[in-house]
Amino acid sequence: KVGPSLVSNTGNGGAGWNWESSLFTAGLGSIPYDFLPFHHYQWPGNLPPTVGFAEVSSPVFPAYIPIWIAQVAAWGNTKPSWLTEFGWQSLTTSSGDSPTTYPEMTQALQSTYITEFLLAIGGYGLPVVCLEELSDHSVEPPYWGLMANWDPWSGPKLAFAAVQALTSP
Repeated sequence: KVGPSLVSNTGNGGAGWNWESSLFTAGLGSIPYDFLPFHHYQWPGNLPPTVGFAEVSSPVFPAYIPIWIAQVAAWGNTKPSWLTEFGWQSLTTSSGDSPTTYPEMTQALQSTYITEFLLAIGGYGLPVVCLEELSDHSVEPPYWGLMANWDPWSGPKLAFAAVQALTSP
């Protein structure tokens, strides 16, 4: 059973942090579930995994995972935490990163960011980590997938090979 409190902005003082705290205060810990899911997406969407949350002052996200897990345990979570969504787009336009410090997303940058992130969290013991998403589902941006299924001639993106290399035995 999925934990009932999915959050995507777990930064201390952020909306997800406050939401989760409120749910545990209201008795979330007494509801039976098998894992507590959380998501992560950088905002603006072209920020690398080496940059902290834009909405609040906090460490970079990979370093923040153990802080998040310890905090939800302090609030009463006794189940494993699963990262059930994370990812970067392979194309952005007008990302909102102002001033423009980071480049707009490309397939190469998507691959780099996903690789950096997965390598950074490798020792955290997360039982499940899920990318968003396997394939693009639209001809319109944003393109989150590792495959561009809307264009049958394009095949796998660079990120597909990168993830495959990291997850192969």
